[in-house]
Amino acid sequence: LIRITEETEGWKEASKKDGYIVHTKKSDNGLNCVRGFGPIDFSAEKVVEFINREDSTEMYDDQYKEGKTVEDIGCGINLSVGYSRYKGTTFVSDRDFCLLSATFRDSQGRYIIIATSIVHPDCPEVKK
Repeated sequence: LIRITEETEGWKEASKKDGYIVHTKKSDNGLNCVRGFGPIDFSAEKVVEFINREDSTEMYDDQYKEGKTVEDIGCGINLSVGYSRYKGTTFVSDRDFCLLSATFRDSQGRYIIIATSIVHPDCPEVKK
């Protein structure tokens, strides 16, 4: 994953606002990758702490409807299963996700946050 984020080829600018740039890229194996650049007046530790807070998503994503931690797995890193539901639009109903996510620091001190959709018995799909 680190290699993908450091590559210069294949990234597309997804958004640019107030000095912040977000790029997206599909990896060779189909993984959707996102990276962002911009000034943040907080330490990396504070940013990661904010991102991992259960109540933070509603502060920066107006499509967010609800969410909760389903299972805190731990295993020496921040590993958990979470449920999130996002508002629908005119032609699309609400969407919900069950994600396995991990946050850790690599040997160079970089924070890595990864997530993938999973099926979990305590995270059933909400029928629309």
